[in-house]
Amino acid sequence: MRLISVLILAVMCFSWAISGEVAVDLDRAAMIMPDNEDPDIYGPRIAVHFSLPEVVDGADITFAELYVPLANIDFQYDGDGILEIQAQNISSDWSEENAADFNDVDSSTFYTYTIDLSAGEAIHMDITEFIKSLASEEADNFGLMLMPIKLDQNVFQFPRNIISLFSNSARVKIVYE
Repeated sequence: MRLISVLILAVMCFSWAISGEVAVDLDRAAMIMPDNEDPDIYGPRIAVHFSLPEVVDGADITFAELYVPLANIDFQYDGDGILEIQAQNISSDWSEENAADFNDVDSSTFYTYTIDLSAGEAIHMDITEFIKSLASEEADNFGLMLMPIKLDQNVFQFPRNIISLFSNSARVKIVYE
């Protein structure tokens, strides 16, 4: 019986030793304003980029999350504060000075998130599939474009100061084996 207990403990310790968690800050973030003058159709978007640490190259990604605290941000929104955000892979390189264009996205890959702004909590976006595609080198890492989705209401307007939260406080947490 003791041998079985020792073996179970050894297997548990080994599994903990081969899995890990890492957090990375964003390399850059930019707000992209629409060229179109119709704000009821196009709202501002946020482009984000982060580099993956070498430890996750080829690793089995079990979970990944983009975390953005919402402290001291005054959001302007109509309705119940429920925001739908769609994130699409950005398809070309960009910088904060020369931000990605509205059309620089891979519309075949996207992730949709529902965020309750009225709760005043942080944004937690599950980006596991995106990180898996980067770690396995199935996709190039040009970042994500975050777009509010219009659902029969006024387009949500990101306040300009939200970029400072993304630039200074947003993190990507990656859990891997």
